[in-house]
Amino acid sequence: MSPGTEWDSAIAAQLVKSNIVLVLISADFIASDYCYEKELNMALEWHREGKMVLIPVFLRPCHHHHLPFSQIQGVPRDAVPIEKLQHPEDGYVQVAEAVQQALV
Repeated sequence: MSPGTEWDSAIAAQLVKSNIVLVLISADFIASDYCYEKELNMALEWHREGKMVLIPVFLRPCHHHHLPFSQIQGVPRDAVPIEKLQHPEDGYVQVAEAVQQALV
């Protein structure tokens, strides 16, 4: 994005073009009014309409089981945050595999 670009409309334009959206789940994401309220709501709506695939990626521990994306299969398996895995690189491999599956 170039200096002077309105980032809100630039983000929305990129979301509209996306086939896959990775939602990086952490307490910071949930606490962000913009990310949680605006970006997530847009992505969830398009996911439900079949216009894109939304994949929750659990990065750090947080209370997320009651949130709107909790019914969507995320990675790593069993919603274990990547940060808590014995080998975090295994979690990133699962993310790559999920994206690859979504592309098929």
